[in-house]
Amino acid sequence: MTKTFWLSFADDTLPKGKQHLGAAVVDVTDTDVAKIRDEMQTLFPRAQPGAEWLAAATRKSWYLGCNPGGQILAAELSPQAAAGLPRNRMLTQEELQRYGAPLEDRREPETIH
Repeated sequence: MTKTFWLSFADDTLPKGKQHLGAAVVDVTDTDVAKIRDEMQTLFPRAQPGAEWLAAATRKSWYLGCNPGGQILAAELSPQAAAGLPRNRMLTQEELQRYGAPLEDRREPETIH
């Protein structure tokens, strides 16, 4: 199974207008989740079911170099919302303007349709 996540990065300690650090779209597989599951259970024994998917998305973005740090807003994208989005790198400002709309159309807290 593969899930796709939109990750948006921010640092609220920076001056207004410079707080948004960028966004990336990352595909996470069962294999990615399996690699982090034991660590999640040890460090966060009370984590909600499914949290390992977000942890795997965050870690994968770090390994791929598309995680500038800061706070992360993460949302799982449906296959329809993820279709055609560039993956596994920071999105340019132009791409953010073009593809950022799905976050504004969120209908459910965890999933964007």
